[in-house]
Amino acid sequence: MAFSFLISAFVALIAATSGSAQNPQPAPYPPVKQAHCFKSPRECGFPAPGTTGVPKGVSLKPRGSITVDKPGTVISGVDVTGTIQILADDVTIEDSRVTSTSTCGPTDSCGNYAITVEAGLHGIKIRNVETRTARGQTCQQDIRNTGSQMVIVGAYLHACDGNLYAAGPTLLKDSYGIAKFVISSNHVENVYFNETNLKVVHDTLLNPVEQTAVIFGNSGGGVDVPDCTNRLTVLGSLLAGGGYTLYPCAHAEGAGSSYFNIQGNHFARCTTKEGYDSDGGHHPCVGGFDENGYYPNSGSYGIATDLFRGSGTWRGNVWDDNLAKIPLG
Repeated sequence: MAFSFLISAFVALIAATSGSAQNPQPAPYPPVKQAHCFKSPRECGFPAPGTTGVPKGVSLKPRGSITVDKPGTVISGVDVTGTIQILADDVTIEDSRVTSTSTCGPTDSCGNYAITVEAGLHGIKIRNVETRTARGQTCQQDIRNTGSQMVIVGAYLHACDGNLYAAGPTLLKDSYGIAKFVISSNHVENVYFNETNLKVVHDTLLNPVEQTAVIFGNSGGGVDVPDCTNRLTVLGSLLAGGGYTLYPCAHAEGAGSSYFNIQGNHFARCTTKEGYDSDGGHHPCVGGFDENGYYPNSGSYGIATDLFRGSGTWRGNVWDDNLAKIPLG
């Protein structure tokens, strides 16, 4: 799919979802009617490690860290050991791999990354890119968008504890991300977004860690505020894990101008007997994770919190193990 089309579609999607909750937009993907996709996302047509990242047959050239400061630059077919830093508009990174070599160490999160984007930029495009970490190293986010317009398509994100930080309008599409908990003080989520528009479309996002979320939306930079301004769209995706799987308006007392459009998603859950951990209030499955999911309610606390009723659309979301519809609690 041409990136010019994706950028246009992204702008249109932002415009469409900026209207009222009484005029929701339909999900662009038909519901996946096959159950048990958590075990093998690829068999259900969800993104997976073998279908994302660098396409088969692409030859990669070794490179060290790259700083891109020329508008319109296209970087393609490289195997970067280090980082990529984007400082200019209309930059494309495609068909490439980035192996992060900086480290936070085992205890303190330090804000490092595989790819970072300077604030205030437009037209940033990342396609068919894999991010990973050098053996023994730790990092906080695979991709760090500090405040720019960005489209990410077909990414395989498994470098850092978290996959994506988004402080600017971001579309994540047809991508696979898995979180981990290596830095002991870290705040773990696949996607962290902050007072912006985030679109998650046909992705597989998995977080086996029992804290925070798969998708976490901060408000007020972490300071309690009256109203949320986050605008979240999640369509046709496979999601599992975290403390709450969706946590879009943290630190906000009310919906404010926030909006959510959550349609046609699979939420995976383990299916053995539900337990209770009094140290933290988590709900694990007795015996731990199984082939159906991480926790009995998708997240260790549940599917969603801080998702304000009346501020958006929740439709066609199902449990992955039996396709039963999930009401918005």
